[in-house]
Amino acid sequence: QVAGFIESRIEALSLQSFFVRGVLSPEVPDLCRIGISDQDDEWYLLGLVNGLRELERYAVNRGQALDLPSLHVCLSVAQCLEQALMQFDFRNSDLRRRFDGVKYAVRKLE
Repeated sequence: QVAGFIESRIEALSLQSFFVRGVLSPEVPDLCRIGISDQDDEWYLLGLVNGLRELERYAVNRGQALDLPSLHVCLSVAQCLEQALMQFDFRNSDLRRRFDGVKYAVRKLE
């Protein structure tokens, strides 16, 4: 259950970071680090992807309100995250499945 907590925490921090600083990638609090680099990185990336899915919901609502500037900012952030994640080779993992969700989110916002 630690993994779920950390993912949710990173997700919330991602959204907060977006609304405060305009970027989706927050600093990882020491509380959320377990000291195993690969595991910490995976949970961080999963949290970012979850944050993007919430940002997608926000963007869809902004689009329904015809707030096109906000929609374009959200699309730009989604595209940046997609491009960054394309640098990885996730194989057949949970990250790979969620990365596929990122691609669908970008297409939806376009």
